[in-house]
Amino acid sequence: MRGFLGWVNSLPFGDKAGHFVLIGTMAHLLNFALRFKVLSVGRLGSQLGGLLVLTVITGEEFSQIWIPGRTFDLGDLVANSLGVAVAELVARRCRVKSPVTRVAR
Repeated sequence: MRGFLGWVNSLPFGDKAGHFVLIGTMAHLLNFALRFKVLSVGRLGSQLGGLLVLTVITGEEFSQIWIPGRTFDLGDLVANSLGVAVAELVARRCRVKSPVTRVAR
């Protein structure tokens, strides 16, 4: 596995692309598992799975500030957020074919 990760890291923006794909996939799979539940606040709504992933991953990224040997990277946070945003768009397309469960707030 180190060979593959080394190869990905050798690509320009390979680390950021990895964050984008992995976090986006995680958000999409969680949205699917939660049957595309939407958390609505007023007229705004977002997929619950993406919000959960974004919350956990943002906390994890900020926690690296205090973990020796780890570094906080704003670029990773942006790539994670973009991955979740794209997963949201994909989930909205999938939602058209699947029943939606709304979570009222």
